[in-house]
Amino acid sequence: MRTTTTPDVAETSAVAERVHRDEERQAIRLHGLHVDVERRGYDILLARLHGDIDIASAPGLRRCVDLVPEHGRGLVLDLDGVEFLGSAGISILVDLARNPPREDVRWAVAASGRAVLRPLEATGYLNLVPAYPTVDAAMAAVRSAGGTRHSG
Repeated sequence: MRTTTTPDVAETSAVAERVHRDEERQAIRLHGLHVDVERRGYDILLARLHGDIDIASAPGLRRCVDLVPEHGRGLVLDLDGVEFLGSAGISILVDLARNPPREDVRWAVAASGRAVLRPLEATGYLNLVPAYPTVDAAMAAVRSAGGTRHSG
């Protein structure tokens, strides 16, 4: 599996096209945020985020949603590598929870660290964002048609 690196947000749609076509892994850098994206099966993308999600990089988080395959049904955002989740990042997650890209798209967050869970809890949004303690649990929830939310 080959890895490519894209230097900025402007090229995200080109990366999305390559993820849709190929089984290769993609790496995207967005203002201090590094995102590794891989397809899990035909219909689910796993995006592993590393770094800070702040005002400069939050639009890149939102663009991860654009990587969901056209006929796919899911996205898992692995946020265990996130060291800071600011209000701009929280806003993106809340917007995604309230306004998914398509009605049939399921998504979940995998997060076990305080850097992500504490801001979501402090703002009262932990119950709105579908957060799970592991990538496996988040994947299972996205794959399941009527999955129950389990946060950790």
